[in-house]
Amino acid sequence: MAKAKVRNFLSRVNAELGTTILLTSHDMDDVETLCHRVVVINHGAQCFDGDLATLRRSLRPRKQVRVSFTDALPGLPALPEGVRVVDIQERLLHLEVERDHLPAALATVTSWGIRHRPRRDGRGPRRGHDRALHQRGQAVRATIPRQVRVFASLLARDLSVTLTYRGWLALLQISNLVVPVISLLAWQGALALGATVPVSTQYLVTYFVMVSVVSMLTSSWTTSFLSESIRLGHLSSWLVRPCSTHLNSLANNVGEKLVKLLLLVPMVGVLALLVRGQFGLPTDPRRWLGFVAGIVMAAGITFALDVIIASLAFWIEDVTGIDRFRGLLARVFSGAIVPLALFPSWMAGPLGVQPFRFMLSFPLEVLLGTAEGSAAVGFAWQVGWLVFFAGAAGLVWRRGLRGYQGAGA
Repeated sequence: MAKAKVRNFLSRVNAELGTTILLTSHDMDDVETLCHRVVVINHGAQCFDGDLATLRRSLRPRKQVRVSFTDALPGLPALPEGVRVVDIQERLLHLEVERDHLPAALATVTSWGIRHRPRRDGRGPRRGHDRALHQRGQAVRATIPRQVRVFASLLARDLSVTLTYRGWLALLQISNLVVPVISLLAWQGALALGATVPVSTQYLVTYFVMVSVVSMLTSSWTTSFLSESIRLGHLSSWLVRPCSTHLNSLANNVGEKLVKLLLLVPMVGVLALLVRGQFGLPTDPRRWLGFVAGIVMAAGITFALDVIIASLAFWIEDVTGIDRFRGLLARVFSGAIVPLALFPSWMAGPLGVQPFRFMLSFPLEVLLGTAEGSAAVGFAWQVGWLVFFAGAAGLVWRRGLRGYQGAGA
């Protein structure tokens, strides 16, 4: 909206007053909308002076055109002048077309008609809704492998960048162990003084030793970066790419967690050796499978909640306060500081179904066996919360994008 108003103002001043306006811009939309004459300066030397159409022809005299077909091409029909075949495959035709001959080339290609695959029931070509579903399915099948390749590329990049900060990350993992160790020492002191708790000493020790690993694996730091991207307009550069900014955030989360895991596991191993008489992990593979599934879904819930809070930046200047309040609630009610099993019994009902439990405590409960009797119910709640937060994240994100305005694309 703001950019459109500036464009209209400049156009009106130029038309009504005859004022010459020098516009320095990298935004070709501005140049195409406002400028009748274009001057390109490279390192202080003028390398072009003319209209935009001439600039296009001089820099990119040919256009690349790719045409895909539902059925295999039986043969290549005659092509008009100025068209060169770059590549031809069973269902794909790649052409290089001179700009002046582009309309004729497109008219020729579209005049070949659209061939349809026959229906499986033999009743002729797909029509209407069936054809739309078929084309959408083809698009999805083509998109998923490409997104997987993009994710792998982003993940490799983030792994490379994260490894350069391995010293800082090692110190960060040491600091992440401090709170669980202090909590463990405090509860061991309380037990030595005769305090009674509804869980065994081995459960308590194992929980506090493992909670730092689970907390790291289920964490997310997307809110601050994504909200800043929205607020400063950097999101614009992602909106014009064939890749979602959320895929980039996900790759960053996964890449950094892989490096953190390599650094944290030896530290946790040393801590486990120090309390080896009271530390014990299960050998049942079913518990470990449930633990891994719980970790993945817990991380998904946390990531979706991060996107929801960050998306509020479409309407709110600063979401830091909301994010910190969420963090405070999570530390208390997720079991990061105190196991939920140690809360008063009258709180067991609400604590058992609130979302923060399924963002950290529940995977540990599955691993340590305290959720065996209600594991199926717990997983049902976790899946429900994941679907709820993922759906809410998508809804809020789409609503925010509808009114988003930013520069820098």
